[in-house]
Amino acid sequence: MLKVSVAISITRDALEEALKKALSKEYNKARRFKQSVEIILSLSGLDLSKPDQRFTELVELPHTPYKNPPKICVFTEGSLIPEAKSLGVDYMTKDSLNSLVGKKKECRKISKSYDFFIAEAPLMPVIGKTLGQFLGPKNKMPIPVPPASSISQLVERLRKSVRITVKTSLSASCKIGHEEMPVQQLLENAEAVISAVGRRLPSSATIRFIGFKTTMGKIVKVFRGGSRS
Repeated sequence: MLKVSVAISITRDALEEALKKALSKEYNKARRFKQSVEIILSLSGLDLSKPDQRFTELVELPHTPYKNPPKICVFTEGSLIPEAKSLGVDYMTKDSLNSLVGKKKECRKISKSYDFFIAEAPLMPVIGKTLGQFLGPKNKMPIPVPPASSISQLVERLRKSVRITVKTSLSASCKIGHEEMPVQQLLENAEAVISAVGRRLPSSATIRFIGFKTTMGKIVKVFRGGSRS
């Protein structure tokens, strides 16, 4: 039984059954590309006019949901360049950041090109000045790290992480994998997301239903008590 402190109690079997149904031919027609599998959480009891009830959560999943690693960029004054190269992630120097001032088209392109950003903490003011207006609305502001610190563990965590946001509507969704992953791995990833969101909700809030769907597929909903639609 999956239990969250926001008035939802649902069996693992019910979640697994819904996932299998979402992946079935009835709900998921064959496509010419590998579809993502998404989880949708419908919420109630939140007042989104209150800042403390809006949130973005970075959730590390048990299994990477990506077929190809997410794109990561490191902002560094130089000390993190060797490790960034060895980890296969891109980097930008302080000089490169400063050259972006006033170049909105380039800044917008950078904000769209990467899933996650890491930055040496002293560079955060420069990043805020150059890229803040583009990264902030996308919830992609960099994760600050001390200069010359190792980023290998952080990069590995990000390669298994998804971002889920509750800001403008009483629902949240994110990728939990792709249609060729084993159902058990998708299920474990889903449970991680549900638990993470549950921890962020106030006691007055409720998860109305949990839904699963592929990119182009139909949603399968699991309501409290295990009923489906």
